[in-house]
Amino acid sequence: MVNADEPPRIGTDEDYRRIETAAGIETPNHGFRHRLARCIEHWAYLSEPDYSNVRQATFLKAVRQLKTDAEHLLRDLTYPTYIGDDQSEQARALGDAVDFLGASDVLVQDLHELVEQANETLDVMPPDKGGRPADVAFQMLIRTLAKFYMKETKKKPSVTWDHHGEHARYSGAFFDFVEACCRVFAPRYAIKTNQALGKATQRALKKLPVSL
Repeated sequence: MVNADEPPRIGTDEDYRRIETAAGIETPNHGFRHRLARCIEHWAYLSEPDYSNVRQATFLKAVRQLKTDAEHLLRDLTYPTYIGDDQSEQARALGDAVDFLGASDVLVQDLHELVEQANETLDVMPPDKGGRPADVAFQMLIRTLAKFYMKETKKKPSVTWDHHGEHARYSGAFFDFVEACCRVFAPRYAIKTNQALGKATQRALKKLPVSL
């Protein structure tokens, strides 16, 4: 069980203060930090493979199969029904499996989240026109951070293009939040220039569902 009074495993106190400041949190909040770390863990789990050499049709097929398998296991754990003479044997086998895998409520919650992540991945994928997919991992990251940001701050995520002054740049509270999170959790995106990160974030936000 996670101890909310202990710091998350990833990131320093300075890292989280930068993130909290961008989110409008004035004092250290360990609950906020653990909730953010958990969201990032789910994103990292799904985005860790390198999709750059995977055809989009193959990728979509794999995600749909993962979703189907998770839904089937979730159904069996939540509403176990069996047909035939070996009902009791299969019921005992399922009970043993649940005991082996851990607390059933934790497993069910994780499966729900896996199905949700699969749905989100399918939502952000562009229409299949053949060839290689776009940077799905980044689109998933922005969606993850956008949902978290909205839930924590009650504000709509957006980025602003400031074209005034000598140095035009992207800015805004959510952009600062994304930039701070990338430094800690996704350094490959943190090395982008302000304009590259801002444009990529803006494109990813446009792909989000209107209902988000």
